[in-house]
Amino acid sequence: MRHSLSLVAVLTATALVSVPMTAFAGGYEFPSLGTRPLGRGGASFARSDDPLALLYDPANLASLPGPQLLFNATLAFEDACYTRSSAPGTGVGTNGDGVPNTVDDVTLGSSGTKFAGENFANVPWPTVCNDAIPTVMPTLLYGMKLTPELGIAGGLLVPSAIGFSRWGDTKDGIISSGGTDVPIPSRYQLLESKVIFLQPTIGVGYAPHPRLKVGLALQWGFAVVDFLSNTATFGNSMLEAVQADVRTHMVTSDLFIPGINVSTHWVPHDNVDVMLGFRWQDAVRASGHIDFTTNTYGSGSETEPGNVPEKTRIHDVTFKAPQPWSLRMGLRYADRIKPRAVDSAGASAASGRVEDSMANERWDVEFDAQYEHSSSLYQYVIGVPSMSTVGVTANTGGNVTTNPLPVPSTNLVPHNWQDQISLRLGGDYNILPGFLATRLGVSFETSGVDPSYMQLDFWPVQRFGVHAGATIRLGRFDLSVAYAHFFQETITTSPSEAKLPQLAAVPPPAVTNAGTYMSNMDVFSLGLTWNL
Repeated sequence: MRHSLSLVAVLTATALVSVPMTAFAGGYEFPSLGTRPLGRGGASFARSDDPLALLYDPANLASLPGPQLLFNATLAFEDACYTRSSAPGTGVGTNGDGVPNTVDDVTLGSSGTKFAGENFANVPWPTVCNDAIPTVMPTLLYGMKLTPELGIAGGLLVPSAIGFSRWGDTKDGIISSGGTDVPIPSRYQLLESKVIFLQPTIGVGYAPHPRLKVGLALQWGFAVVDFLSNTATFGNSMLEAVQADVRTHMVTSDLFIPGINVSTHWVPHDNVDVMLGFRWQDAVRASGHIDFTTNTYGSGSETEPGNVPEKTRIHDVTFKAPQPWSLRMGLRYADRIKPRAVDSAGASAASGRVEDSMANERWDVEFDAQYEHSSSLYQYVIGVPSMSTVGVTANTGGNVTTNPLPVPSTNLVPHNWQDQISLRLGGDYNILPGFLATRLGVSFETSGVDPSYMQLDFWPVQRFGVHAGATIRLGRFDLSVAYAHFFQETITTSPSEAKLPQLAAVPPPAVTNAGTYMSNMDVFSLGLTWNL
């Protein structure tokens, strides 16, 4: 009867996928999901003995100490800013005032727009920062043992990544620089992003031998990708004409993104755990629509002279974004209070307490390494139905005319990411075994960025994290807290090395990503585990 009720709980937890969540998996992520893992630097590949093993080590589901319901909520604050640069004579701007990094280095053609009459000479590019709401990452999982050798779990997982960003006043795309209104400097890269990614997951762990476990987790992911930026009507390899700006708002979704996570867990000695794993998830292949607003800075209307904003929606748009696969390894040593139980769930039932690592170890230390094939993300591909057009409207002396402008059917957004290595070191110290535990950790990730293609959507930069956390057990409930600060690499892309082009209907496009990218993150997490 208890197993029947527990199975219902697994299915119920798996169905709870209506809570929104942000971001992607793989090289898009930072360490790490879950309150306890976050507090120990993400060093949990070989330690996970709760339902989070679904993510870190499915094989260890075979060592669950009994039925558990886990809820974690993580809040990530990103402090990120971009300062654009441009300099005459470097292949970026030719109409400058001799002063580098000013708006008029690259800006041309403001007649008929809200900037008509503005003097951009000697006006520096203003710094624009991400002022979006913090990213919330909820996790709801249930796990249990079916037999002494077999454990299962299911529920909702989400990636640990920043999914919401907003760069300046996205309503009108204008920012002030010393009292002068100028176009937002990041407009051709990104104005706003809202990425929602959910991963309902179910997994199983089996122990064919007391010292060997194998596991498998299957994911059915789905995503909503919402990007807002500016594109150009007519490109110019040297200059940007604000009168040719087109506001571009893409909203797409993919309702089936399969994924798999496999692992093997070896216990060569009662104090030692060794884990090897592989994780893969299919590319996001989304479809939806794009709203194009030509003359987005236009000052005209049906009755006023100037360029007239004109909105056109194009359906059946496609969006493809590859996701990296990863290989992972974990090595853990634990100072045990008593020998490891062959059947941890049976031992818990017999003793009337939770027989897990918090109760039966004094301390542990773990080192994890992960290889991420981030070079999978070479580019985004945005497809538009062939023969699609948008209208370009102008009011010239009371004469209102609209001309069709063809939209390219294939649009590429290069990223050129590099493969990454992630290293994590951390551990727990059980101050009062079975009642109070503290943990510390550090994490390090190599950079996946090619500075020539650095941009604002995701930041797989080199990062170093410091982590801390604690757990208190009150009866059958574990309450956990964690905090991490990530020091992230500053990327400076000079005008001469920048290669990211704006999207333009008529080539050649201008290169628009030169500048300095600065960021760091603070992550807080609260977790509750009910040992049923």
